[in-house]
Amino acid sequence: MKKLITVSMAIYFLMSTATAALATDYMPFIKISAIPSEKKFALTITNLKENAEISLRDGESGTLLVSDKASARQPFAKIFNLDNLEPGKYYISVKTSMQEIVQPLNLTKYGVEADPNKVRKFYAPIFKVHSNQFVDVSYFAGKLDDVIVTIFDNNGSSVYKERLDNVLLVEKRYDMDTLPWGRYTIQVETEDNVYSKEFDVR
Repeated sequence: MKKLITVSMAIYFLMSTATAALATDYMPFIKISAIPSEKKFALTITNLKENAEISLRDGESGTLLVSDKASARQPFAKIFNLDNLEPGKYYISVKTSMQEIVQPLNLTKYGVEADPNKVRKFYAPIFKVHSNQFVDVSYFAGKLDDVIVTIFDNNGSSVYKERLDNVLLVEKRYDMDTLPWGRYTIQVETEDNVYSKEFDVR
C-alpha cells in the first residue's frame, strides 16, 4: 500500500462555525401529521434549497414502496395513503445531495404513528478535488461516529485506508503526489452510509 500524506488534522470533538451554519441553513424542515382514525399521514417540506428525493420504505426489508420528488425552493405537501399496507414498521426519507432526514413510522390497524423524537439525520461528506493534486474531505456526522476513509485505484484495490474513531467532524486533505497517474475513488464509510467520489491524478 502506497503511503499517502494527510496534510490537515482531523477535528474530533469540535465543529467549525461554517459547518454548523451549513448544517442548519441547508437542512430542510419536514413535518409529518397523522390523520386521525385513518391509515394516512401528511408530509410537508419547507426550506428546501435543492431538489429532494422522497421515499417510503418497509422498515424491516428496506423495500421501496413509494417514491416522489420535491422541487427546490418550493413548499412540498402530500398525503400518503397506507391503507393497502400491513401494520408494521415503515419509514419516510427526504434526501438531497447534502443530507438525508429519516422519520420512522409505526402503522397500526387504527392509523399512523410518527414520533418526532425518533427522526434521524445523515449528512453527506463534501469532496473537493484541487487540480488533481489533492482532495479535501469535510464530513459532519451530526453525532459521534466511526469513519473509515479509503482510496481505491481503477482496479478497485485499496491504496490508502484510515479509520477515525468517535469523530463529530472530519476535515482532512489527502495529497495525491505519491500516486501514479490514473483514476481513483475516495470513499467515506460511516455506521449508516457509504459515500464516494471519483477523481483523476495527472
